Amino acid sequence: VSLIMFLSHFFSGRSLFRLIKPIFDGQMIRSMFFNGASELMNTISFGLVGLLFNRIIMARIGADGVAAYAVVMYMGSIGMWVFYGLGDAIGPGINYNVGAENFDRVKKFLRFGLFSSLVVGVIWFVIVYFFHTPIARLFTKNEANVINLASEIAKFYSPAFLTMGFNIVFSSYFTARYL
Repeated sequence: VSLIMFLSHFFSGRSLFRLIKPIFDGQMIRSMFFNGASELMNTISFGLVGLLFNRIIMARIGADGVAAYAVVMYMGSIGMWVFYGLGDAIGPGINYNVGAENFDRVKKFLRFGLFSSLVVGVIWFVIVYFFHTPIARLFTKNEANVINLASEIAKFYSPAFLTMGFNIVFSSYFTARYL
């Protein structure tokens, strides 16, 4: 329904944009693939690591271990969404200022993204490290074993927030810089 509502705008005659037949440009497509490779690697690595951990945990701990790991990944996803938001926020500013050859502003955007990701990473590390049990309870019913396992895993996982944002911000920077 929402797609129909949004597409109706293009056909209403009020839109400045028009749908056109795309033109195939092999060089541009290669450039887009190269430029988007860093985001692709981030996405693939998150899924691949999750798959590998699930297989290992299922073999060693069982279903409760996989459920506990899923709870921790929910915690991780919330933090990662914020980091992706930071990366998406600095991207247009970097891209615009590269085009304007205003490289001092490009550096300011990058510093802002890195500083913000450090602040968010420290905050989310502290929250997950010290409040892992109440957070785990948000994601599962009163399954004591899953909550205990998730709490233990979260303490080990929480330091990842200290560096996770840098990877995402740099990935966004390079995409915006060389777009």
